[in-house]
Amino acid sequence: MSLLTIPLPFFSYSDGKEEYKYHVSQQGIDVKLFFVETNLEYNRFFAWGSTLKNNNNNDVIIIRLLSRDDYRASYSARFYVKTKSLNKNTLDISIAHQMKLLIKRNELQPIALLSDQEQSAANDIAVINADETIRETEKKRLISARIGQGKYRSDLLMEWQGCAVTGCTDEALLVASHIKPWSRSTNEERLDPNNGLLLVATLDKAFDRYLISFNDDGTILISKAFKDYALVGITSDIKIKTKQEHAKYLVDHRQQFENLQAI
Repeated sequence: MSLLTIPLPFFSYSDGKEEYKYHVSQQGIDVKLFFVETNLEYNRFFAWGSTLKNNNNNDVIIIRLLSRDDYRASYSARFYVKTKSLNKNTLDISIAHQMKLLIKRNELQPIALLSDQEQSAANDIAVINADETIRETEKKRLISARIGQGKYRSDLLMEWQGCAVTGCTDEALLVASHIKPWSRSTNEERLDPNNGLLLVATLDKAFDRYLISFNDDGTILISKAFKDYALVGITSDIKIKTKQEHAKYLVDHRQQFENLQAI
């Protein structure tokens, strides 16, 4: 292997699921890893000469950056390292692998803190990816549904034509929201468009927190804890266009809503 010649101090790679960005300097290499499906971003600076751990928990010392084949390929940007436990032999470790190893060991945290809702989604997606009983095609559909994208979102856009409450049609403001929460739904229910409402972001948040709910006929229910509901455009005479297929999901949401009213 020979030293990697980098024409620019910055380059990146993305395969649709993960995106790696590298900035190389005389001091070391700054790496940013972004997971597309979970919207998680990690950053790590690897200084030349710093000590890491490999898979076998052996100390490895970063010597320099190497390339195997094309440096633009996913895992070919690699550290050239020295280990103390292998008779000081040298080997290489991919940057991508080292980043994932640090994340797995909880030694590397996301750059930005996630909201509870975002963290919940990230955890659910991790569970889906780890489930070997689910086919890859179904995993993709479930992940898209969990983040309110893909076919699930398209189905809701076709069904509702806009926000179920306000009628807003600006897709940038619309959220594909599950009626029966993801955590209590089967995989079939998670993909069922009848288990979904299309709402503007403010109303989606209110619905998710059980500040509002709906009867089977679509009339709105407003929580006693929601004091400022009028400030976000909610009135007690709101009624959405529901179908019979929504009823089994609405009853679940209403039950949680009513439980909170009794507290």
